[in-house]
Amino acid sequence: MSQDSPEQLLGASKDANGNLVQGTLVTMDFPASGGSLSHQTEIAGSVTYNVRADVCYQYGSTANAKLCVLQDILGTTGKKDQLCTINEAKTVDKSGAPIQVESFIESVSSANKVAFTIKVRHSGSGDVFEKASNCDADFSKKNKVHVKIDTGMPDGLTCSGLQNGAGSGSTYEGDATLLNGEREIRCTQTINSPQDFEKLVRIDLSYDYKQFVSTQLDVKHLG
Repeated sequence: MSQDSPEQLLGASKDANGNLVQGTLVTMDFPASGGSLSHQTEIAGSVTYNVRADVCYQYGSTANAKLCVLQDILGTTGKKDQLCTINEAKTVDKSGAPIQVESFIESVSSANKVAFTIKVRHSGSGDVFEKASNCDADFSKKNKVHVKIDTGMPDGLTCSGLQNGAGSGSTYEGDATLLNGEREIRCTQTINSPQDFEKLVRIDLSYDYKQFVSTQLDVKHLG
């Protein structure tokens, strides 16, 4: 009673004008290939069963936030009317998903480094599993989200709070294990020649997600 979708499932999205584009709808028959279900014993009257369908699918979402970089990162010159502010919580633009980047807070780290803390939060009603695990119920696969962070600055990005973390140029990625539905990830970005500018940071989250629907099925004796 387990089946794969006969076609790729595309999520709902919005076009350039903000209009909703519906996702893919797929109809599946159980049992497959024109089979039928038959009750195994004779009944009198009717019997009601609770029927439940579990659905496992890969999910991905993206978030963006602006990172502030200044020539005087430490603020020692006392210059006013700066292009942006480093020490503050940033606005996070994100797509709708059961797991999202809830906050992005930037701070000063050193004369040529800025730091930022990302909070990832599960706000959906389903269960989270490691990406490409097919929602394996093994404890080691539960509550894991693959996180990829790209600052667009190749001088060096390091992050903590991720398992199997690895960096390459402007990116750093690894697996975040959610505790009570949350995980904080702290990163430090090196800027070898600081200037005044803002840089868009992209955060990609990917994981397997399991939900279920249930209904009642009435089986009646028609003898």
